[in-house]
Amino acid sequence: MSDKFSVSFEKSGETVVIRLSGFFREHRLHPFSQVIEQAEAEHPSLIQLDLEQLRFVDSAALGCLLTLYHRCMQRETGLRLINVQDNLREVLHQTRLADVLDLGEPVVPPAAPVTMPAETRDSKSMPTTVPPDGRLPLHDITLRFEIRR
Repeated sequence: MSDKFSVSFEKSGETVVIRLSGFFREHRLHPFSQVIEQAEAEHPSLIQLDLEQLRFVDSAALGCLLTLYHRCMQRETGLRLINVQDNLREVLHQTRLADVLDLGEPVVPPAAPVTMPAETRDSKSMPTTVPPDGRLPLHDITLRFEIRR
């Protein structure tokens, strides 16, 4: 598997667009952080992360996105992820990062709670009711995801 990664940015008015492509892994956090610092020096009102060409993210990269979100909140700068591939979008929903990150998508009302029949669950390890958003909490896990088209 190729390990290429690139990150670049351009300013358009009050918006900075940062484009990520390739495989965003832990050892690629430094180049990303450098571009973020350069982008923040432009004092944008909005940072858009264009993820159209992003193929892979690991848990460290997801953590870096969350750190960027907190930095933007402190600076009162908007943050929006655009062109998010379906696989990454699913990861962001499963990890609940989609609850805080703007994915540039309309909000869909949650579905009604679903109750699992007792014979299909292990009562010690699974809840009886799935939350309305269909997601169960995740604890102490390491995430590794490959984005495929």
